[in-house]
Amino acid sequence: MYGKTTADLKAFEAVLRRIMKKYDLAKEDMALCYEAGPTGFVLARRLIKLGVECIVVAPSKIPTQSVDRVKTDRRDARKLTRLYRAGELEGIHIPSAN
Repeated sequence: MYGKTTADLKAFEAVLRRIMKKYDLAKEDMALCYEAGPTGFVLARRLIKLGVECIVVAPSKIPTQSVDRVKTDRRDARKLTRLYRAGELEGIHIPSAN
């Protein structure tokens, strides 16, 4: 799934609940991954605390092809989804907040 949401964790949780309701999903049915970046690990820690499977992937560990020249957030999201479902992504260590 591709989309943008607020950086506020409570608002993000509300978006997550709406998605779960819309698609009749439980937390255990969901799995999320995202590319490591300047946002850090706050989101991953929160999702894991909520009981949602989440991995953070190092950009250098995402397989690329020479035809992947055009980069957009939507294409990147679809690619991550496809690779995650295929079991081809390995998450990086998520350090504790302390």
